[in-house]
Amino acid sequence: MLKLSLIALAAILLTGCATTSSGGGSALGSQANPVKADMPPGEQAYLRRLRCSDGQPPVFSRIGSFNIQHSSHVVDGFDVTCASGQPAQTTIFMDMYHRGYVETQPVAGFTIAP
Repeated sequence: MLKLSLIALAAILLTGCATTSSGGGSALGSQANPVKADMPPGEQAYLRRLRCSDGQPPVFSRIGSFNIQHSSHVVDGFDVTCASGQPAQTTIFMDMYHRGYVETQPVAGFTIAP
């Protein structure tokens, strides 16, 4: 019985970690699956590469740091708005503690420049 409980606990801890590449099936940029970046310059570089549905870059501003229960550290939240209004506004969460990592996938509703 104890062995089964330890296996179940390990599965919960592994699938609930915010820094896994899959995010447990959560959308990229969500609190459960924040965009990985290399410190604040990496966060800003990612956000500057995003493109709205009209091909234009969005306007973004940092709204603060958030403690996520299943993460060992805080993540940053950014409000991201497209001038075209689509998406009207979204919040993207980013985890800046991934030295050397450059995310190549866009969050939902956006494309990304190389």
